[in-house]
Amino acid sequence: MDTQCSLVRRILRAGAGLLLLGLTAQTELQEPFGLPTFVVAEGLLHATWEDLREDIEADRTVIARCRARPEDCSSPAALRFIAIVDEGQLHQGLARIGHINRAVNLSIRGIKNSAPSDWSSPLAALTDGAGDCKQHAILKYAALRDVGLSPDSVRIVIVEDRVLRQKHALVAVREEGRK
Repeated sequence: MDTQCSLVRRILRAGAGLLLLGLTAQTELQEPFGLPTFVVAEGLLHATWEDLREDIEADRTVIARCRARPEDCSSPAALRFIAIVDEGQLHQGLARIGHINRAVNLSIRGIKNSAPSDWSSPLAALTDGAGDCKQHAILKYAALRDVGLSPDSVRIVIVEDRVLRQKHALVAVREEGRK
């Protein structure tokens, strides 16, 4: 996570634009880092997000079934997701967010220096066991929502380093009024 944090700090210092996904009918947008933000409401990224939301909902159905009857669960990925959320439930506030962040980072091997991958659902990412920043961000987003954080408190943010012309997906969380 230290490497990710230093990368994000470097990107933010380089002058970044932010794209926010997962927004609903929120009219007064509070920017997560005090930088200009753009709500993605149309285009390819928006269509990708809408498809992904359907996949996340399908995953939620599998997870709910496995949570209700773990002995009959045929999805190791769903059981791993439940374990990540259960670990987070043992903590409050920033500790909860930190435990979920760490559990996700340990569950998906990061892929570096590869072609960008497609967005994939949380269970697909856990099944693959590897992914880039998008898989990490989606899994963290889904786990944080499942642990009880409101949709207004969790965002998937795409940060663009305009100098290096690279994008990086991450999750921004507002916890008890803090960013």
